[in-house]
Amino acid sequence: MHRILLLGTGGIAGHHVEEFAGIPGCSIGALATIVASRYMTGHANDLSLALHGTRGAIKVETDGKVSNLSACLGGDVDLQRWQTLALPSVKRNARRFADALDSGRNGDPSFRRAADMQKLIDAAFESSAAKLPISIA
Repeated sequence: MHRILLLGTGGIAGHHVEEFAGIPGCSIGALATIVASRYMTGHANDLSLALHGTRGAIKVETDGKVSNLSACLGGDVDLQRWQTLALPSVKRNARRFADALDSGRNGDPSFRRAADMQKLIDAAFESSAAKLPISIA
C-alpha cells in the first residue's frame, strides 16, 4: 500500500484498541477499505478487506472460522455483479507453528513479514494521531 488513512478507533478495553478502519491507497490509484473489530455488534473478531479499482473489485471477509472471497471483474463491473470465488485450503496458525517446531525451520509468515506488517500498523496509528494520510515507503 502506498498511503494509509486510519478512519477511527474506539472501544478501548484495557490497553487494547478493539477496532480498526482504514482506507489504504495504492500507488496505481486503487483504494482499499479495511475494517476489523473484536467486539462490533454482531461481528466479533471480524475482518473485512475490499480493494476497488476502475477495472474491478475484490473483497475478503472472515470471522476467523469462515472466510469468503468475492470479486466484481470484467463484464460484471458494469452490472455491479459480484461472484463468489473458491478459497484454497490454508493451514491454521497453530498447525504452522507446530510444523515449524517439528521441522526446526521458520515457516511463513516469517519474522521479516511480521516486521513489515508492524510498519503498516505504526503508520495507521500515526495517521490517526495526525488525522492525515501517511505515505509508506
